[in-house]
Amino acid sequence: MKRRIFIRNLLGSGTFMGLNGLVDFNSIRTNIDIDLRTPFHINFAPQLGMFQHKAGSKPGDQIKFMSSNGFRVIEDMGFLTRSKLERRQIMNSLQKEDLTLGTFIGHRVDWHHPTLCTGRKTDVRRFMTEIKESVSIAKRTNCKQLCVFPGPVSLTYDFQTQRKNLIENLKRALELVVPNGIELLLVPINPSVYPGQFISSLEEASYFSKAAGSNACRILFNTYSHQRYHGNLIESISKYWNEIGYFQLADVPGKKEPLTGEINFIRLLSFIQESGYKGILGMDHGLSKDGLEGENQILRNYRVIDSWLKDHIEL
Repeated sequence: MKRRIFIRNLLGSGTFMGLNGLVDFNSIRTNIDIDLRTPFHINFAPQLGMFQHKAGSKPGDQIKFMSSNGFRVIEDMGFLTRSKLERRQIMNSLQKEDLTLGTFIGHRVDWHHPTLCTGRKTDVRRFMTEIKESVSIAKRTNCKQLCVFPGPVSLTYDFQTQRKNLIENLKRALELVVPNGIELLLVPINPSVYPGQFISSLEEASYFSKAAGSNACRILFNTYSHQRYHGNLIESISKYWNEIGYFQLADVPGKKEPLTGEINFIRLLSFIQESGYKGILGMDHGLSKDGLEGENQILRNYRVIDSWLKDHIEL
């Protein structure tokens, strides 16, 4: 039997394999029906746009919906590319609902043309201007971590020179963010999505994290990306634990919500929580089902995970 079918059957029967054996979800479901709108115990962060059928298309209405359904933090990776009006409206809504912006990309990324590794003054100047702007946004939204995507490797510059240029740019950015209590997150990129990127693995992210010379330069770990191309999630997380500063969740295959694919999120998140991580878990995925049904399924699956962790792990 295929693993995803096996998991779905287990969920349907009310059981799932956790750290200490089979988990009975029937009792959890009873609590979910009662506590659906109480705050999550884990810092799950839905993406803006994830609940458009339940909340409407306006970001402010979505933020209100997320707050009323127990979320304390959200993600909006493309926040910097929004219009100034839309940004202001989102920031006002976050403040009104007392929600935090978990992370966003701290600069405008060019996926196809080298920028941060070239050393060109125009690229450096633009990068620093955007990081400065993002710091201002982060301070207003209580965001403590900004994502950095270095972009592709240049085929015309010496590779070692490019490495040096990227490290210098990271150090410059750290001089802006650290005094404000903000970290940089380096994000490994799937080579099949954007080939030729400077950082496409945890090993590469770790190299630049250390080379930047600051504990405020961390790694974002995405469960979908790593499981699809490398596997051994817990082993990899353990190896780079001291450098990982943020997690994003998505199942495999399909990059859908947890409990729809092959990743054992009960075991994975138990390990992460028991290892001492109390930070944000970004919901970086699509829906396994369309429309309202899919959005309800997302809420239910995260309630299942949250309830189990609350009852079995010291949070």
